Amino acid sequence: MNEELTEIQLHILLIIENDTKRASAITSILSSHHLTCNQNQVIQALNDLKKRRFAVRSTSKGWSARRRANEPPR
Repeated sequence: MNEELTEIQLHILLIIENDTKRASAITSILSSHHLTCNQNQVIQALNDLKKRRFAVRSTSKGWSARRRANEPPR
């Protein structure tokens, strides 16, 4: 697994840092920032961030960022 985060992953972390967002909302926000991606790519990035312990599912469809990689889920 590549240790560096992709551009999309970095933008996603900034989006979900302070507020829980659904994948569709994240996709819309990324599109407004002129980053071309679809919802499947956002889900893949979120799942990778979850594996790396940077993001967590806060609801069945919502995602939020962890403050630190070793922080327990909210």
